[in-house]
Amino acid sequence: MGNKPARNHHFLPQFYLAGFTNQGSKNNQLWALDHQTGRQWEAKPRNVAFKKDFYNIDLPDNETDDFEKALAEIENLAAPVIKRVLETKQIPADQDYEIFICFVALLACRVPARREVFDGMMKEVVSIWSQLLFQTPERYEAYIKEVQENTKGEKRVTSYEDMKAFVDDESRYKINFSNNTYLQNMITQLDVLIPLLLKRNWTLLFTDTNSYFVCSDSPLNLHWTPEGKGIWGPGFGVSNTEVTLPLSKDIMLLGRFEEVMPAQYISREDTALMNSFTIDDSEKYVYSKDNNFIWRNPSGLIADKKDLIEFFRLLKQEEEREKS
Repeated sequence: MGNKPARNHHFLPQFYLAGFTNQGSKNNQLWALDHQTGRQWEAKPRNVAFKKDFYNIDLPDNETDDFEKALAEIENLAAPVIKRVLETKQIPADQDYEIFICFVALLACRVPARREVFDGMMKEVVSIWSQLLFQTPERYEAYIKEVQENTKGEKRVTSYEDMKAFVDDESRYKINFSNNTYLQNMITQLDVLIPLLLKRNWTLLFTDTNSYFVCSDSPLNLHWTPEGKGIWGPGFGVSNTEVTLPLSKDIMLLGRFEEVMPAQYISREDTALMNSFTIDDSEKYVYSKDNNFIWRNPSGLIADKKDLIEFFRLLKQEEEREKS
């Protein structure tokens, strides 16, 4: 009898999270903060940043955890490369560089927050399609006729009026996507993202002894540089944009299409700014070496954990007011 399929699927690798513990080991603990509730606790990397069956697939002749196993193989290739980066404080070269960039891209695409983005986009597409389909009874009838001819389906019994009323009332249904769809989208994103990241110039930033970098459940951040701006948000293929990713509590990765500064130590103020980028895309959790950390608030001031919890509390209040 074979082994049971793995159920706890880490969307952040344990070896990566180990870099945010005090001693840099998977056997050490870090602090996990739920910034939505204010709850904070100590845990080992294996006990955070996972979801049950998150990478499960449903395909003939495949185990449900085959995709999770494939990710583990990639992590086994990336772990020694990341370790050398942390030890040498240098961007890798040649094949190690390609593995390094693949790992960076994977951290951008594999986290739960990316699924939220995909859900939002696809639901908007479905909404627009539905509005067009039910614009007139004639258009709906033509669509149903085409479907029945192509599928030899049974005669429709739902009227245009009833179907339109159902679609217009979003409380009566929920749009969901299969895990296979999410994983296929993740692979598609990687095919696009990896070449773009390979074209960027990369450098490393180091903290001083009085501050450290944090991690989050969506640690890679894309943002405009001070010189950049646009009508739309920044894109991975757009100039004057910056990609940041904390590699450990002591080292931050930064990439631009333009020339980058040499690897260097940064101030406490800049460390707070980098932490703000890391927290910015977080869905719920921040991971840190200690039970407190610094970040830069919207006013540009250095703030701490309590300020972050209060910030998200007020943000939630504002969102609830807008809904009501």
